[in-house]
Amino acid sequence: MSGVVSDRLGRKPVLLPALALALAACAIFATATTVVALIVARLFTGIAVGAVVSAGMAAVTDVAGTAAGRPDLAEDPRVSGDAIDSTDHEDLAALLETCAAALTTEEWAEVCAKHSIPMAPVLELDRAHDDPYVRDGHLLDTAEHPTEGTVRTIGIPLRFSATPGSIRRLAPVAGQDTEDVLAELDAAR
Repeated sequence: MSGVVSDRLGRKPVLLPALALALAACAIFATATTVVALIVARLFTGIAVGAVVSAGMAAVTDVAGTAAGRPDLAEDPRVSGDAIDSTDHEDLAALLETCAAALTTEEWAEVCAKHSIPMAPVLELDRAHDDPYVRDGHLLDTAEHPTEGTVRTIGIPLRFSATPGSIRRLAPVAGQDTEDVLAELDAAR
């Protein structure tokens, strides 16, 4: 329903109240002292998410279609409004593939940034450590393994001033814990 409403009234008149409703839901969740308050907050969240996803994706379609040289997509019933037919998934996949290939990843990032659309590329594992977001957020780090040398591992992206996180141990080498595991299994019998 919110997709149709946003087609008629515009994207912002649907998105802004939906965001306000989501914030109200957060406030209710944070201060809830009864089950009724939690139910109301959950209801508000559901309505807000439905409106944001529907109108938000319509806004992305508007922008993406124009950027990909397909401004007609905004009026295409396969991708606009709430009446998207799941039987069209093969056509939609082909359409998406064509539109996505119209620009490079960097060009799509620029288009999205220009329109305040959150976007991040899907990174190949061997290139992920070079990405500024991954590097600066310490999503991947390196550590010294006692037998394997320097290894790349998942980092600790959260930073707490009083209790800083750290990598305390790395994956064991093959067979390192075999005796302990077998002893534990034997003790459990």
